[in-house]
Amino acid sequence: PGTLRGIDMADAMHRLGNNVPLLKSLLSKFAEEYVGTARDIRESYSSGDMEAVECAAHKLSGMAGNLSAVDIHRVAREIMQAGRDNTPEKLPILIESLERHFQTLERSVSECF
Repeated sequence: PGTLRGIDMADAMHRLGNNVPLLKSLLSKFAEEYVGTARDIRESYSSGDMEAVECAAHKLSGMAGNLSAVDIHRVAREIMQAGRDNTPEKLPILIESLERHFQTLERSVSECF
């Protein structure tokens, strides 16, 4: 694939030695395993558990960064920072953004591979 919305393809291909089947596999697994993270973050936010918000966002940020999923990585870092700064008022919009980026990733992976 030439482009995938939300993925820095040049970086991803560099990281994976231009192995497209591996990228497909990793992105598919990532989308399946982490799509519920936005829900988990929302639930932690709703219960006031900012430590859990930060922890989930940190884990997601690391995985997204490793796969060059730049949009998810960026939003996860913003959520993590909101957890650290104890600024929960930022979270609803960030969580919605995270959900949209996951939907985009899932569509891109299914359309392009």
